[in-house]
Amino acid sequence: LAVDMAQAAEWYRKAAEKGHPDAQFLLGLCLESGRGVPKDLAQAVSLYRKAAEWGNPNAQYNLGVALLSGKGAPRDEAQALSWFLKSAEKGHKEAQYMAGTCCFAGRGAPRDEAQAAAWFLKAAEQNHPLAQINLGVCYTFGKGVEKSPAHAVGWYRKAALQGNITAQFNLGRCYENGIGVAQDDAAAAEWYKK
Repeated sequence: LAVDMAQAAEWYRKAAEKGHPDAQFLLGLCLESGRGVPKDLAQAVSLYRKAAEWGNPNAQYNLGVALLSGKGAPRDEAQALSWFLKSAEKGHKEAQYMAGTCCFAGRGAPRDEAQAAAWFLKAAEQNHPLAQINLGVCYTFGKGVEKSPAHAVGWYRKAALQGNITAQFNLGRCYENGIGVAQDDAAAAEWYKK
């Protein structure tokens, strides 16, 4: 069967108008991307908000992204963080990562490195490579967690094995300088080459 996004968007619209949160979210995606309908960021954000208020974690995350970036809605870091946290508490790994990023940078609330590390850990445990790198950085420098270069290496390795080049570089530096692992120029070179 051929994909007909215009037809899909029409069915999403019918269900969204009747208050179906998943349809509101999916129609929001169509409007955000311009798939099957003309692109309309403000309308997409409006639909994300409706679905988010019904507890849809994907809509909560997308609403947080819109509010953080100011695309489709006025920029509001405090509200963005609030929606990221609601989604993160439901296990949404991207929202967990963004909650950690906001907490670490003090976006939407005062800087809280311990809270940031806790959210990075939740996302990292779901194999989110950027969260794994950020958690590694937290362990490297003792930001929000007790300093532990060995733990940092473990998280860098998990992200590096997923092909993340920043993690591969960080792991190479750890081997080159003997941070959290025995110094090993050959292992450092191997990670730098990836």
